[in-house]
Amino acid sequence: APRRGRSHILLARNFVRQYAFIVVMSTVLEMWCALALTAAELKPMFLITTTLVKLSGLVCIYGLFILYSATHDLLEKWNPTSKFVALKLVVLLMTYQELLVGTLVDSIIPASDLCLADPEHSGEAIQTKHREHWMNMYLTALESMLLAFLVRRAYPADELHGGRQEHHMMLVEVDLERHSSAIGSKEKEEDSASSSEGDDDDAH
Repeated sequence: APRRGRSHILLARNFVRQYAFIVVMSTVLEMWCALALTAAELKPMFLITTTLVKLSGLVCIYGLFILYSATHDLLEKWNPTSKFVALKLVVLLMTYQELLVGTLVDSIIPASDLCLADPEHSGEAIQTKHREHWMNMYLTALESMLLAFLVRRAYPADELHGGRQEHHMMLVEVDLERHSSAIGSKEKEEDSASSSEGDDDDAH
């Protein structure tokens, strides 16, 4: 692969990795805010963390598309398209699901004033938020069944028989780091060569 292609794959790996860190840190921050802040202060913080997680999810999906495009021909015999769709379709759905659910819940009148209401904190806004959370969890349960079906179709057991021995992920990480170091060294050599040529031109 050309030098730029390898650097893009390394960048795409970081695009995917950042999502795991952002989700964990956002969850911890939301837990702290729920315990330490008032209801009025909590709402803007939840909006910030939710927006951050959604943006992180879009960046992660972009990185996955880069990896998919770069490795499709190499992994064609293992049906990478079906595997990619099986794992990332639900991620893509959940990225926009909360926005759609929020719009739908606002337009649907609750069955009663006690429907998913908070016994300690009354208010229509809190009840609406609880209904949104319940609907999101319900849809996530349905999507998990869809995910299980897609994964079963995309990852048949017979692929594991008669294949080459798999490499440990640590070896893949080492290879990627080696490529990254080689790219950095080559860029430094090119920069030093170009600066040397510039110095020779100035001397002449």
